[in-house]
Amino acid sequence: KQEPDWQSLPASTPVPIRTLLRRCLQKDSSRRLHDIADARIEIEETLNEPFETSQTVAAADAKIGRRVIPIIIATALSASIVTAVSFWIFTPPTAPAQERVTRSVITLPPDDELAISAQNTLAISPNGQYMTYEEESGQLYLRALNELQSKPVEGAEASRARMPFFSPDSQWLGFWADGNLMKVSTIGGVATAIAAVGSDLRGASWGSDGRILFTLGPGSGISQISDDCDEPKVLTTPDRERGEKTHRFPQLLPGGKAVLFTLGTVDITSYDDASIAVLLLDTGDYHVVIEGGTDARYSETGHLIYARDGTLLASPFDLAELQVKGSPIPVVQGVNMSAHHGYADFSISSDGSLLYALVNHGYRNID
Repeated sequence: KQEPDWQSLPASTPVPIRTLLRRCLQKDSSRRLHDIADARIEIEETLNEPFETSQTVAAADAKIGRRVIPIIIATALSASIVTAVSFWIFTPPTAPAQERVTRSVITLPPDDELAISAQNTLAISPNGQYMTYEEESGQLYLRALNELQSKPVEGAEASRARMPFFSPDSQWLGFWADGNLMKVSTIGGVATAIAAVGSDLRGASWGSDGRILFTLGPGSGISQISDDCDEPKVLTTPDRERGEKTHRFPQLLPGGKAVLFTLGTVDITSYDDASIAVLLLDTGDYHVVIEGGTDARYSETGHLIYARDGTLLASPFDLAELQVKGSPIPVVQGVNMSAHHGYADFSISSDGSLLYALVNHGYRNID
């Protein structure tokens, strides 16, 4: 008849367990967790790496209770969204002097809440015409930015869909669901499987040659698969002798010959203290370009945009030498990120748009 009294849960209940309970007790069966195996994985991961709950739970409850979570889009092109509340400090090199920055807020529908997840929960297409986000139930929504309504992705209703990402031509939306890499056309249709990969993702990037780079869960390196369903190929393995724990959030750089990724080591207590590295695909060699930060993306302005302590930072980056060439400057503060998993909820299009969410989930430990 009514919603459970979530406040009656013990204060020590870890945030992932609270989220799992909410998914299990959804009254709408299409939005309810369907597979006990998924629940078991969530419980086992939480038991193996317990969360510090005294402050985390209070912070998470405050966020879960919000019915409206703002997602902000700031672009150097024209946009007709809602209202101006944010800023974008870069202008594409070819932009005319009279071009204006447009700042807008995209408000989620009244019953939607942005997901608390281990992966990025939103993305903007490279052409800047579409955005997607993961709702708390696990449903993915896709929205053309010239429309006012978000539409659920067909084929992702009955499972928890995660880690959305776009193809470089903006024609496809990729995501993970039920152990599979999936794709769906941005103009509509039912999602289809690319390949079975098993564990959920810690980042994915789609190249112009059809390959998809991804990291499977905590403790893994980077793998590669083609969008026409070949077998996954392992590209990197964390070097345990050097204390490496994970290579996650891969992002193909222009040209497709090198990859940005977050390098986490066993001695860090937060992904704010992780490193940003560059992998050369022809040799398999990689080197660190930024100490202290996570989840980097390349901007057409010639910068690496990455997150640290809830702030997006920008460092000038030389694509030819694959090296940072200047000190970082802050772009946006208060961006939703997880020091626990290392992701930051932001996305950059090639037309000069920045999409991000202004909520902090307050994770404490790391995976």
